[in-house]
Amino acid sequence: MGDGYYCICQLPLTVNEDKTSIPHNQWKNRGRIVLGIKASTPIFVGSGEFDVEKGKQYQCFYKKLGDFIIPGSTIKGVIRSYAEALSFSCINHNCDFDKLCYACSIFGSRNYASRVSITDSSVIDGERQILSIKERYTPKNECIGRKFYKHSTSISQGNEYVEAMKEGAEAQFAIYYKNLDYWELGLIFLSLGLSEKYPFYLKLGGGKAQGLGSIKIVLKKIVLNENGEKEIQAYIVQKYIEEYLEKIEKERNKDFKTLCDILNKFTEDSEILEEGKSVGDKKR
Repeated sequence: MGDGYYCICQLPLTVNEDKTSIPHNQWKNRGRIVLGIKASTPIFVGSGEFDVEKGKQYQCFYKKLGDFIIPGSTIKGVIRSYAEALSFSCINHNCDFDKLCYACSIFGSRNYASRVSITDSSVIDGERQILSIKERYTPKNECIGRKFYKHSTSISQGNEYVEAMKEGAEAQFAIYYKNLDYWELGLIFLSLGLSEKYPFYLKLGGGKAQGLGSIKIVLKKIVLNENGEKEIQAYIVQKYIEEYLEKIEKERNKDFKTLCDILNKFTEDSEILEEGKSVGDKKR
């Protein structure tokens, strides 16, 4: 455990034996998942540009044609990080083609193309603000594994200024997928925090250690494109999640408790946002 984050250690990989031979020119079980983002704390996705307002230089939110945008690549990276932790996958996206871990087989690796694509997310409702946050720095390599920052309802203030969207801001994006089994969709839904048994909030963007970036993912619509467009019911999501959990329990029985512990940690950490409690400012 760190101060403000927790570390999930790397475990032996789970290789997706089913997917090493499926070519990308197959079109099986493809579709579109439409999702919403709701900011539970202010969110900041930097563009690398700076501007000045009221004498304060601040880092700008990412924009296209003046609209606030969360790039699809940013969203994909967030979802993938949770999927890696929840599937005993590799950390460096570096699997060989004949030994793909679950995450690499879905999101792609150095020599295997992704089977999902994620659109940019336009902020459709929300207020802009300039926030003062504690200065960010490159973290020390204290975590051997994956680092997930804790949620907080307070922001660590300092002398760094960023352009953010206020708590309550909403955005929408879509995931397009092809050649995914139902249990693989279950892993994606689980990683989005959509399990009824293990619900959790995700962290996105910059300033996570300072209290920014807590988001809730909301399912809008699932459309199958196999035989013309067909919208499916939301309850199917829980069925897919259960298929994934049953598969992992069968294949990695001795590690299944670890997976449940990770999910419980995500869920318990998210309760602070549901309850509206503050953990206070902490030194990072």
